[in-house]
Amino acid sequence: MKNIMFIASRFPYPAKSGRERTLLEYLSFLKGYANVYFYFFEREKPDDRILRDFKNKYNIKEITFLKLPALLLVITNIIRYSLLFKKKSIQESVFYNKKIEKFLLREIFLKNIDIVFTDMIRTAQYYEHVQKENILKIFDMDDMISKRYQYLKEQRDVNILGNFSKNLPKVISNFIEKQLRNFVLNLEEKLIEKREIELINKYDKTILVSPKEVNFLRKKTKNNNIYYVYPTVEIQNKEQNIEKVYPSISFMGLLNVPHNEKALLKFIDDIFPQVLNKYPKLKFYIIGANPPEKLQKKVKKYSNNIVLTGYVKDFKEYISKTNIFVAPIYFGTGIKTKILDAMSLKMPVVTTPIGVEGLKIKNFKNILIAKNEKEFVEFLFLLLENKNLMEFIGKEAYKYIYEFHNYEKIKKQYIEILEI
Repeated sequence: MKNIMFIASRFPYPAKSGRERTLLEYLSFLKGYANVYFYFFEREKPDDRILRDFKNKYNIKEITFLKLPALLLVITNIIRYSLLFKKKSIQESVFYNKKIEKFLLREIFLKNIDIVFTDMIRTAQYYEHVQKENILKIFDMDDMISKRYQYLKEQRDVNILGNFSKNLPKVISNFIEKQLRNFVLNLEEKLIEKREIELINKYDKTILVSPKEVNFLRKKTKNNNIYYVYPTVEIQNKEQNIEKVYPSISFMGLLNVPHNEKALLKFIDDIFPQVLNKYPKLKFYIIGANPPEKLQKKVKKYSNNIVLTGYVKDFKEYISKTNIFVAPIYFGTGIKTKILDAMSLKMPVVTTPIGVEGLKIKNFKNILIAKNEKEFVEFLFLLLENKNLMEFIGKEAYKYIYEFHNYEKIKKQYIEILEI
């Protein structure tokens, strides 16, 4: 079996976000196909019991914890590499450590590595200059982060750092958010856009989750070694006998991520009151960790109708007991796995055009796509008033998941890209 060096920008177990789920999915694909040497960045090392569980579950050969740079080094990196020389994005500067770079380069030879698999630009920077014929370099880009910054410039009411803030010392994240918002967004958009192209051209293969973004980058770079790997979804073969709460809707996601925060704030302000006016007993279950302060304040106004569940191990039970899954996504990149999860549970989903970008989906067949807030409200009313339509959309959604997000099909595609 080949030896793979898998470098992650975070410890993904247990998964709390779509990205962490994707990383675990890739590791599950590799079981029995390769010896995996797993390296990950975090501020603190996870509990030994969790590390053991992770290692055993995913058949990891060896796990190595890489400590994120301290405050002084982060500041030095940002000034040197991002502000002065503009060689690295701020995200890369936060993760860069020359000592770790030397260590990781030595590991290639000590572990006799055949494939280097890097997670996003944050870790791809460590092997961009390695040129060795017998090593296959894979850049798992996830999605076009540069596009996220374009969207964020238009969003004044959300935290621009989102979940990334956990990788920064609090004093820096607060300063950036309050004093440097516009400067950081403009700088980071340009730096990341430049670095995405540079890294694509320095790696043998690049992976994203969205075919739309793959097509865009192939044209832009004239590089055909860019592939998409759809997220897979666990398919529910057994009928679930979970009693529905009527009327009810649900949403799921890591709540401090900017596009999720924006989705909920806007939904609660502009759409929820209209639905509540017709259905005063409506229950809205918001499933996910890290609710921002702004969201918590809004939820308090509707304490009888909105439930913040926090992080839950089994989101399926919460979603399944509701009538409709809502995904009012107004900006973002990549594939929205929350929508796929709901569809796999035979849930009718109401979303926006941004919510279905990259998916081979059909409006009014396996999902409802609202072009504006008026349509969003109308579609919710239409479903809540028509049980047969809810069931039809849900069943068609399930069929879509089975055809396009089947685990074995996606696994085969992934293994072929890695040439193992």
